[in-house]
Amino acid sequence: MNQETLFQLPTVDFCKPDLKPGTSEWDSVKSQVWKAISEDGCFKALFDKIPLHVEKSFLGEVKELFDLTPQTKRLHVSEIPFLSYFGKSPPPLLYESFGIEDPSIFKNCNSFTNVLWPRGNPNFSEKINYYSTQVSEFEKLIRRMILESMSLGNYLDEHMNSTTCVLRLMKYQVPEITEPTYASKSHTDKNLITILYQNQVDGLEVQTKHGEWISVELSQDHSFVVLIGESFRAWTNGRVHPPNHRVRMSYKTKTPEAMIDENHPLLYKPFDYVEFLKFFEGWAPKAKPDECALKAYCAWAPMNCHQSFLLSDFTGEDLKPGTSCWIKACSDVRLALEEYGCFVVEYNKLPLEIRDEVFGVLKELFDLPTETKMKNRYEKPLNGYVGQIAKTPSTMKAWESTMQHLSPQLRISQISCGLMGMIASGTEYAFKYANLAAELDQMVTRMVFESYGVEKYLDSYIESTTYLLRLLKNRAPREDEHNLGFITHTDKSFTTILHQNEINGLEVDTKDGKKIFAWSNDRIISPSHRVLMNGKIDRYSLALFAFNNGILEVPEELVDEEHPLMYKPLDHIGLLHYYRTDEGYKSKCPIKSYCG
Repeated sequence: MNQETLFQLPTVDFCKPDLKPGTSEWDSVKSQVWKAISEDGCFKALFDKIPLHVEKSFLGEVKELFDLTPQTKRLHVSEIPFLSYFGKSPPPLLYESFGIEDPSIFKNCNSFTNVLWPRGNPNFSEKINYYSTQVSEFEKLIRRMILESMSLGNYLDEHMNSTTCVLRLMKYQVPEITEPTYASKSHTDKNLITILYQNQVDGLEVQTKHGEWISVELSQDHSFVVLIGESFRAWTNGRVHPPNHRVRMSYKTKTPEAMIDENHPLLYKPFDYVEFLKFFEGWAPKAKPDECALKAYCAWAPMNCHQSFLLSDFTGEDLKPGTSCWIKACSDVRLALEEYGCFVVEYNKLPLEIRDEVFGVLKELFDLPTETKMKNRYEKPLNGYVGQIAKTPSTMKAWESTMQHLSPQLRISQISCGLMGMIASGTEYAFKYANLAAELDQMVTRMVFESYGVEKYLDSYIESTTYLLRLLKNRAPREDEHNLGFITHTDKSFTTILHQNEINGLEVDTKDGKKIFAWSNDRIISPSHRVLMNGKIDRYSLALFAFNNGILEVPEELVDEEHPLMYKPLDHIGLLHYYRTDEGYKSKCPIKSYCG
């Protein structure tokens, strides 16, 4: 927003699986590091060896640390300069910090938490140790690149063996409205290298070699800032220069939550009034008469579902358990499910010719006479043909579907005896589609189990999984029809894999954050969603639902003080029968009524 921020720090991507000394990838990244260090003394880095949910969880623990009473925080005392607790007094405390010497040694982390918590805090100790170990290795990698760039590789071992790390935990408080801006004193760091990580609140500013101050924005996931310190300048005899930097915190105008609802969605992001005036000064002479300055500066863009949920490269050849790509995908899947309960995935294992044939068959299927379609009947819940029901709400008159029960070991005979068997080529293509969708479902399920550290339960879950394949049609509305579609609901399955033709219509309520996914003990959101039809073309889709034939239990690893047990063991098929009862149908949250 500020004219001073036209120049941006270079960004170096370390998220490469083949980043090893001697490779072309290593030489390319090393060249970028040296260029940034020699010109600016700092750069932004993308480093994904710490899963995103671990990063966020660690920052949550840091917040709890600073929420301790001032008397407790002052108990952290160290003989090493700048490591004791620091906080200006009296309140408000605009800046506070703690220092921990060599936190890659677990004993040091425990000593830190044992002072501040009467019974210790082993969970926080583990997170401090894990984070510090990963970042310490990252720092050594960067240092090696710098030394190699300066042809000083023969000093590498001596350099690595004679250094130690310090972790500083810091908090900058937002100023009161009467104090619109607070800036720390500009300074250079006195150490060799600083690697900085923060929450989503920006504030770091770096002075360029031309004397201008630029704001550093860390909007991407896994973003860090790397800065050279005074000690490195001395060791290199003045060949690298540490940058002056500071933190500037500003009071931001923010819309109160009470002013946001379905009829009044959020229109403006939080903004700094002084920065807005600076923006306006440069914007006004070029603006058109009907343009709004505030909208140009901080209008809130509506969420684009595809961009927000998309996980790219999900079908890459290197996406295998244990690889860095797999670990990152596990983290991204968990984050998406905890934030939204769903995500869009690109999956190219389904050949286009099969896709086209499947949707061609679906059209033939739903064009069959109603009497023929009604023959597809099953006693099991959710199975068989559904449509042409007199009591259906008017908005659902254009909706019909059929469901086929499938076992974990999908067999073509199961589909041929269902409704798809009424179409000559339907059996073969539905069978191929169901197998590919089940393969994707089991991949996602494995990622979820691994991300929560409960993969020991995976095999037994997969063995007791059963699938239901639902084939759906949403008819395009006629001229006199409005708001046709399917009612807002949550799925009762473990997971759902949905695939559609080129006609959109699915809507997901991102604001309905009801965490009612029982197996995860309310960690994962089960999103409300619906289909709303517009346009003149029918929508066809296939949904593969995963259910468990056995008893689902919350893994003991997902039960702790923060997440007490919320659900009794669950008979998944029993839940479907319960949902068909009057009590279950009228319940606002059937799963809580059934086993909460």
